[in-house]
Amino acid sequence: MDYALWYSRFGNMNASDFTRMDVAEVDHTQSRRSIIVKNLLSRLWKEEEGQDLVEYALLLVLIALAAIATMGTLASTIKNVFSNAATNLTTS
Repeated sequence: MDYALWYSRFGNMNASDFTRMDVAEVDHTQSRRSIIVKNLLSRLWKEEEGQDLVEYALLLVLIALAAIATMGTLASTIKNVFSNAATNLTTS
């Protein structure tokens, strides 16, 4: 989602936009902040535009972790190859 689309949906909102609820639904012992958080999380759960970005980020993290895991094995293999080459050069 580009910035202009995000701003057109969320940028011009204020706190009162997140607190509009029917009075019958509100438990009066809840704080105003918890109502705001519940409404915000409910709204974010229903929105689907940002899910692609999250999926790509998770895929990138998975690829990075796989690369880091293989680097240790690859590093020791390369070290052994160069050690063997150095040994062969000094003995010849």
